[in-house]
Amino acid sequence: PQLPMFDIRLSVAAGSCRDGDQPGAAFLTISMLDEGATGLDAGQIAQAFEGTGALLQTHLGIDHATLSLRCLSEAAQRDSAVDTFARMVGQPSFPQSSIPQVKGQCIDVLDAREQSPNYRLQRQIYQHLYAGHPYGYPRYGDRAGITALTREDLLAFHKQHYSAPNVSISLNSR
Repeated sequence: PQLPMFDIRLSVAAGSCRDGDQPGAAFLTISMLDEGATGLDAGQIAQAFEGTGALLQTHLGIDHATLSLRCLSEAAQRDSAVDTFARMVGQPSFPQSSIPQVKGQCIDVLDAREQSPNYRLQRQIYQHLYAGHPYGYPRYGDRAGITALTREDLLAFHKQHYSAPNVSISLNSR
């Protein structure tokens, strides 16, 4: 509690209900954001956050994708972390070389969730309650959908949904 901290949270109208006919587009997009950005590769992004003591968290919901950054509020650390965060979210490169690995990680998450009775029950309830509506689709997509996604699909999803009118920003400094 004594450490001066800075928190920034982005809520982007880019949740799974925006997948359309590409199941998993929202999930793969948010999962790829830290793989590269203009002038930065995944290692440089990780090193920039680690070097400033910053913590990055992401969450995919039905309506929104949420990205949170917590760092020290001292100007040097804060400015560096926020710059990296802004580049990562606003100018992702979606490097082709990272896509197969991240797709594999996403499929592993799907497989793990399928082992959870609670997840399966929730998915079935949503499919029943929201049949034919995007809320009824699996939040993390499906194996076939994720496998079929291309770099161009990710770029298009990002361009359409990760834009100023779709983003809510909250800041907290102490």
